Amino acid sequence: MRRFRILFRKEMTENLRRRRLLVLGIVFLSFAILSPMSAKYMPDLVQWIMSTTEGGGLQLTMPPPVPSDSYVQFLKNLTQMGVLLYMLLFMGAVTEEKRKGSVVLMLTKGVPRSTFLLAKFASSAATVLGAYVVSCVVFLFYQWLTFQETPGGDGLLVLASFGAYLVLMAGVTLLAGTVAQSTAMAAVGALGGYFLLSMLSLLPVVKDYTPSALVDQGLLLLVGKSMASELLWPLVATLGLSAALVALAVALFRKQEL
Repeated sequence: MRRFRILFRKEMTENLRRRRLLVLGIVFLSFAILSPMSAKYMPDLVQWIMSTTEGGGLQLTMPPPVPSDSYVQFLKNLTQMGVLLYMLLFMGAVTEEKRKGSVVLMLTKGVPRSTFLLAKFASSAATVLGAYVVSCVVFLFYQWLTFQETPGGDGLLVLASFGAYLVLMAGVTLLAGTVAQSTAMAAVGALGGYFLLSMLSLLPVVKDYTPSALVDQGLLLLVGKSMASELLWPLVATLGLSAALVALAVALFRKQEL
């Protein structure tokens, strides 16, 4: 445990020094601020643009904004651009250590391979979750400013459950970096894993238990078309798959020649 704490602190310091947390924080905060504002004022903006368009005969009717619109925008932005940015920042975390030989130096000093990888996973997950938690606080504040909506149980539950999706992406990125021999290969593996998991939602047999279902069911819950209990199995599946990916990465890393 002592070695894990030392490695975890080292990795967190590295994330700060390389501005990974700063970049994630800025991007996540931009989503948190812009999502409620765009959900609230986009219909008015569209109507204004249409009214000033030359020729002016085209009419476009948009439904009035509701608080759930901002949740949809916030989580969709994080699921797409936010996750991809996270993968780009962390895809080389393991491969760079192998390329530079620093991992061999640590292993020769008695650091178990499992401890090395688990510290990598924990630090990357803590970094993205830290940025996410701060962005959620800012998002809820701007949600209150724009819609005068105080945080409700369903909204907080959906935001909290999305953290499991981010942990899963940390597991995907770790496995890709462990298997790959270069940063480019790690990028291909991480992005491939992301798109593969997204495509699982197209399979009728498992679509209700996929990580994508965690996001989809959460958004349905916000608009009253689902129940909180329907988040349980996607949440369990997402956390279980995260643990399986980390365990697989550790097992493969133990067999690698460095």
